[in-house]
Amino acid sequence: MRKIGDIIKHYKESVSKSNADVFLSDLLGLVSSVLQGRGRESINIVLVYYYYFQYILPIIFDMFNTQGLKNKKQHIKRLNTMVENELMDIEGVYSKALSDFISGTVNEEKEAYHSFALSFYEKSNAQSIQMSREQKSVGFLGIEENMIDDQEFVHYIKELYREFPDIIYKGFYFGDKQREQIENIFNHDLQRVECYKLTHLSTLEKEIDLFIANSKSSLDCKVYSKLIQDEKIGSIYYNAGVKEYTVESIMKLHKDENHSILRNPEYFGFSQEDLLKKDLKIERLLCEPYIENISNDENMYNFIFFRVFKTLLDNAEFMKFFMDYQKKEILYAEEEHE
Repeated sequence: MRKIGDIIKHYKESVSKSNADVFLSDLLGLVSSVLQGRGRESINIVLVYYYYFQYILPIIFDMFNTQGLKNKKQHIKRLNTMVENELMDIEGVYSKALSDFISGTVNEEKEAYHSFALSFYEKSNAQSIQMSREQKSVGFLGIEENMIDDQEFVHYIKELYREFPDIIYKGFYFGDKQREQIENIFNHDLQRVECYKLTHLSTLEKEIDLFIANSKSSLDCKVYSKLIQDEKIGSIYYNAGVKEYTVESIMKLHKDENHSILRNPEYFGFSQEDLLKKDLKIERLLCEPYIENISNDENMYNFIFFRVFKTLLDNAEFMKFFMDYQKKEILYAEEEHE
């Protein structure tokens, strides 16, 4: 494990960030060095790195082989930062799993969690979103942060269960205690509730149409970001704070925060004229082609977490548009940060 950590550290200190050809050569050198580190304690993590490299290398090389690619130095910096962070994340998760095993503190729940966390770095084989299930299904993580520590989130899941009886609700857990927590919030009325043990990201991608991410849970946020990047299934970001706003009043917040669409609507496929036609109201700009009768007085909580939620499940075109927009938001933020 220490050898791989040293390899990554050396790469971070020496990688070229000014020339694409040298950067790609340095990256391949890193891949070769890591994959040769097959010691007794590191063979499993090397396999995880192998899956990760199998996924990420074609993306990086295809990008730099694109004719007329502009701002190569900017792309090198962004991609290299992503690779470095994910390599260290993999090592961190695996080191924690190994430490738990050696100390004797590993259990079924921790083992499932570590397996799930490492699966983020494997290439997903799930198909792109099809919206083909006879009965739509949504999923959430039944972890303590959600089921015990955040009663607002629990209340929202219960509201959905009552409001939309045609939907299957799937709770994902790592250990039996979490499964019991999921069952308890529905008072063991499990006719439309299914529980799944989670050991791999692909389980989410195969089982649900829409993932409900709790903004207060760090793991939820990571899953949300990963699902958006993979573009396999939809994801909605639950934040109870929007209860304070209407479609009209949240416009001031967007202006104060200089929302990315207001700064650069063209990046997201709109024009300044499109914005002006919607009175600078981003929700109307994004949703009016799919959702009718959006009132300026409508509460944002009801609008996003009920009307948008249901339309995403009912309208595959809106789901695709929404996922594309979410991915552009992440990419735009990354590019601005650079």
